[in-house]
Amino acid sequence: MSAEKPKIRLNKKQKAEKYGKKFKKDYLEFNKEWLGGSLEGMKKHVEASERITEQSMGKREADDPILKKYNQRKGTRVADNLGKMLAKDQKVIVKSLNINKNTLDPSDMLRRDSAFKAKTDNLKGYVTLYTNYGPLHLEIFSGAVPTAAENFLGLCRKGYYTGLSFHRLIPGFMVQGGDPTKTGAGGESLWGAPFQDEFTPTLSHNSRGVLSMANSGPSTNGSQFFITFGECKGLDGNHTVFGKMTGGMDSLDSIEAVPTASSERPEKEIKITDVAVHWDPFEFLRK
Repeated sequence: MSAEKPKIRLNKKQKAEKYGKKFKKDYLEFNKEWLGGSLEGMKKHVEASERITEQSMGKREADDPILKKYNQRKGTRVADNLGKMLAKDQKVIVKSLNINKNTLDPSDMLRRDSAFKAKTDNLKGYVTLYTNYGPLHLEIFSGAVPTAAENFLGLCRKGYYTGLSFHRLIPGFMVQGGDPTKTGAGGESLWGAPFQDEFTPTLSHNSRGVLSMANSGPSTNGSQFFITFGECKGLDGNHTVFGKMTGGMDSLDSIEAVPTASSERPEKEIKITDVAVHWDPFEFLRK
C-alpha cells in the first residue's frame, strides 16, 4: 500500500508567485490602504478584494472545466428559479385581489394588505350622493367586494362623480350613471383600466336600492354604476353588487318618476350635485 502524498501548504509569498504578480500587488495595496483607515483606502480595499476573488475563481475554473460548467448551470438555474418565483408571486397577488393584471402594479403590497384586511374584517364604507332630487345614502361592501368598493370610494374622493348626470332610466328596473360622456360608453376606473367582476352568493340584486356595477361584458367594469328600482335577480352573476341604499328612498322615488324618452334617457336632468365620503376603510387601512 503506497503512502499518500503529503499536502503542501503555501505561504503568502508562494501564493503570490503562483497566482501572479498582480495578485501580490493587490494584496499588498489592500493591507497598506486598509491599515490607513481612510475612506479612499476602504474603497480600494473593496475593489482589490473583488479583483482577487475574480482572479481566484477564474484560475480555478480554468484549471477545472467541470467546475466552470457547474457554475454556469448553477447560475442559469438560480435565474430561472428566481423568475418563476417572481411570476408566481405576481399571480398570487393578482388572484388575491381578484383584479385584472392591467389595473395596478402587483408589487403594491400596501394595497394588497388593505384589501385583505377589508375582507377579513368585513368592513364597509359610507357615501352620500347629493342629487337635484334629494340625497342617496349608500353603504359600500368594502369587505365582500374590495376592488369594486375601492374603485367607487376612490372615484368619489377624487370628485369624479360630482357634476355628472344619470344618463339612463328605466322605471321599475334601474337608474344608471357615472359616465362623463352621457353616452353609456364612457368613463374609466380608479386605475385607468377595466377590472374584474366580483361575485359572491351573499350579494344579489334582490331588492330596491341595490348598488351595482354597469358593464359592457365580463370584467369590463369602469366608473359606471346603477341603482335598482326593484328586484332583478337576473343580473346576478353578470354585474357586481357592491352596495345598497340605507336612506333617501324618497329621493329614489322622485328619480324613478322622471319621464323618459324612447331611448331610456331622462327628459329632465338628474344631476349629482355633490358627493360626501363619510367613511372609507381603505384610506384608514393605508395609514
